[in-house]
Amino acid sequence: MLSGAFRALRKNLLSIIVLALVCLAISGFVPQNTPELRGQKKRAGARQELEREQARFMGSGPSKKADMSGVQQLVDNAIKENKVVVFSKSYCPYCHKAKSALGKILPSSAITVFELDQRDDGSSIQQYLGSVTGQRTVPQVFINGKFIGGGDDTARLAASGELQKLLKEAGAL
Repeated sequence: MLSGAFRALRKNLLSIIVLALVCLAISGFVPQNTPELRGQKKRAGARQELEREQARFMGSGPSKKADMSGVQQLVDNAIKENKVVVFSKSYCPYCHKAKSALGKILPSSAITVFELDQRDDGSSIQQYLGSVTGQRTVPQVFINGKFIGGGDDTARLAASGELQKLLKEAGAL
């Protein structure tokens, strides 16, 4: 009798776990420490170590991150020269939300996206954006040189029709 109760409990527990995983998948949850991500981080670390060794062997020092004036120039020029700019991180659900809202209105070629997690100077860019906008988080969306906000702000503007209006005024539509 007791073993039958354990089997029923185990079956119910497995059902609950499966249901929880399905709910997380539907909500867009991205695990941050999966074996695949650990492997990617390990390979990236090995690649950086190899680059340091190559630089040492070739007689040059390790490459340095972009200095802040270069970052400022990059960000300022990107905002000034492009009608729509998104500073994002590829794994961020709020960034996906902003890019999706823009992508429903504009072709991807009309949106300039900087994936900060895929750049050596990404943290410097994010730090500089924080000083410009007062917001340290991503995404940071700019239309026609004006900061409009993050993922929730962009989605809200799209739902109200204001985003289309801003894009039309900017000449992006």
